[in-house]
Amino acid sequence: MSRSHYDLLGVAPSASTEEIRKAYLRQAREHHPDRGPAGDRQRARAMQELNEAWWVLRDPERRRRYDESCRSRPPRVVVVDPDDPRLDPDVDLDPRPYAEAPAGFWSDLLRFAPWLVLVVVLVLIFVFTAYAGNGGTEPRERAVVGSCVRVQAGLDVRTVDCAGPNDGRVVSVADRTTACPSGTLGVRVRGEGRVICLRR
Repeated sequence: MSRSHYDLLGVAPSASTEEIRKAYLRQAREHHPDRGPAGDRQRARAMQELNEAWWVLRDPERRRRYDESCRSRPPRVVVVDPDDPRLDPDVDLDPRPYAEAPAGFWSDLLRFAPWLVLVVVLVLIFVFTAYAGNGGTEPRERAVVGSCVRVQAGLDVRTVDCAGPNDGRVVSVADRTTACPSGTLGVRVRGEGRVICLRR
């Protein structure tokens, strides 16, 4: 590791544990892998280094041993060649093809899971209301003026062939406040606000 734990967190070696904790939280929010694209290896590496620095510096004994090891190491001198291709971020020194981290798919899926569940629930509600809106029975046919109908148990009205058994021919369809013409039978249709007027 080229930078000390203190440098990673951006604190002085004399910082208190509370100052180090606040610096760690600030850096973790900035470099957390969830804040970048899925499979971002640089963010994952930076977060791993931050976690290690916090693990060492939060414990007084580990911090004391770390400080002693830093004092016993000779200072590191780095000579940088400006023509070194590793300094160019556009140069890829790894010839292997980049592979998306397998966890990227699942983390993306988890981000969209609430919306996916919402869409599925809405589709299920739509399907349920479309097919179960009339209590689970077959859809009622609307009586048409001039057609013959059959009044079934519970006042369900079905259009039937006039040559077969029927309860009459529809003369008119009215709402519940309108009376049927004289000589006709008014039948209230279950679950609807209408009356059909039948002539036998």
